[in-house]
Amino acid sequence: MHKAIIWDMDGVILDSELFYDEVRRDLAAQFGLTLNIEHLKQFRGRNEPFYEVISKHHGNTLDFEDFFIKYHEILEEFYSHRIPLAEHVHETLRALGAKFPMALATNTNRSCVNRVFERYKLSPYFQSIFTGDDVVRRKPDPEIFLKAAAALGVEPEACIVIEDSEAGFRAATGAGMRLIARKTPDNLHQDFSPAEYTIEQLSEIPELLNSLA
Repeated sequence: MHKAIIWDMDGVILDSELFYDEVRRDLAAQFGLTLNIEHLKQFRGRNEPFYEVISKHHGNTLDFEDFFIKYHEILEEFYSHRIPLAEHVHETLRALGAKFPMALATNTNRSCVNRVFERYKLSPYFQSIFTGDDVVRRKPDPEIFLKAAAALGVEPEACIVIEDSEAGFRAATGAGMRLIARKTPDNLHQDFSPAEYTIEQLSEIPELLNSLA
C-alpha cells in the first residue's frame, strides 16, 4: 500500500522541458555548437550528456566548473521569471498533501528550486526537498529517491514517484518504488514501459491513487 509520494519537478510540477531546450540551445551556441532535436531529447532529465557533447566539441578541453556556472546563471533567471507551473498543481498538491507525506526529488540545483518554491509558494506541501546538490549520484541513480523515502520515514516500496523522464523512471524503479509517469507532448519519444500508470494531467492523480487504496 502506498504511504508517501515523491515528486520530480521539471516536466511534472513545472512545464519546463521546452524552456530547458531553449537554454541549452542558446548556451551551446555561445560555445560554437548547434544542437539538433535529437541532442535535446537526449538531455531531458539529465545534465551530464549535455556537458559531454559540448566538451567533445571542444576537444575535451572545456572547463566543467566554468561551463556550469554560466549554465546555472541562465537557468536561475528562467526559474525566477519564465518557467510556468503545470496545470492543476496547487489543487493536486493540496488534495494529496492532506492524505500523504510528500517530498520533492529533483536533479535541479537547490538555488533554482528555491526560486521556484518562493515564486509559486510550494513549500507548505512538502515535508522534505532533495536536489541535485544533495546527492553524490544524480538520477538515473536511485540515491535521491532513497534519501527522500528515508526522510519521510517510509519504506521505498511504499512510495509512489511522479516522474516524466527516462532518467527518473530508472531511478524510481531502481529504488523499488511504484511509478506514475506524466506524458506531455514533449516527452512522447520516451519509453514509458517502466511506469505502472501514465497520466497527462496532474488532476488525474488523486482519483488514480484512490482507486489503488
